[in-house]
Amino acid sequence: MKERAEEFTGRTSAMRTENRWLGAEDIFGAGDITVTIAAVIRYTDITFEGGRTKKELFALRFEGKTKQMILSPTKRRPIVKAFGTDVREWIGKRITLYVNTDVPKPGSPDERTWGIRVREIDQVQQPSQTPADPEPAPAAQPPAKLEEWLAAEAGFPQLDPIIAILEALHILYECSKMMHRSANGLMDASIGDVRLDKVRTVVARDPNVKLIRDVRGKHSGRGINLDIEVLLDGQLKIDQCNTTVKAIEDALRSDMVGVHDVNIHYHPCPDGAAEAAR
Repeated sequence: MKERAEEFTGRTSAMRTENRWLGAEDIFGAGDITVTIAAVIRYTDITFEGGRTKKELFALRFEGKTKQMILSPTKRRPIVKAFGTDVREWIGKRITLYVNTDVPKPGSPDERTWGIRVREIDQVQQPSQTPADPEPAPAAQPPAKLEEWLAAEAGFPQLDPIIAILEALHILYECSKMMHRSANGLMDASIGDVRLDKVRTVVARDPNVKLIRDVRGKHSGRGINLDIEVLLDGQLKIDQCNTTVKAIEDALRSDMVGVHDVNIHYHPCPDGAAEAAR
């Protein structure tokens, strides 16, 4: 075949034609990408570019997409959290993908690279479960007003206005709840002691955290913002501290629904400081 050369003006993802796996470069710059799971594929004795091999590997195939996404534990956790451990329940469900530009490089945890991540799925609209051709429901006969029937049966004509007042009070109550939720988002209300305790529990799980000095959390328009101050093992290097902080952030987003922003301030723990705080 005769060699050809021409100017290329497309996206860099088009340069990855020899790679069958969906990579961060394929969707970088496109924002959040919502896809529908078509199948879960299991591979054995698979060889990657560069000759690296893997005994077993799982991947997701999406409707209308040619490339498959390797299903790492980090990507798998939010899917299991939303749809359960039976992968048959995943088929036809929608998930949203995005690119995280600061993740540990496989095989070199001290190096950083790009990676695809899965958004928390409670905010992703799922396809309707209604059958495609439902049987038509029988035409309903318009019933008499409930309050009129109760008044006639009880012989108490004043029941009609009483029920109307109760209905109005119920509407006011529901409106007040909606206003309260909206105000929390606009006024950056605290997330409350229960969730703050949950944050402390997740942070304390990391063995490099020697002391939690302060934890604050508030609601914002896009979710929950967390501000945390910790003392880390004084023997850690700066890159190890950054890796620890990133692991804590990922754990908080995985274990707590609605976490949008995590800001962790860390300092080396002086000798004896953790014991003195206890």
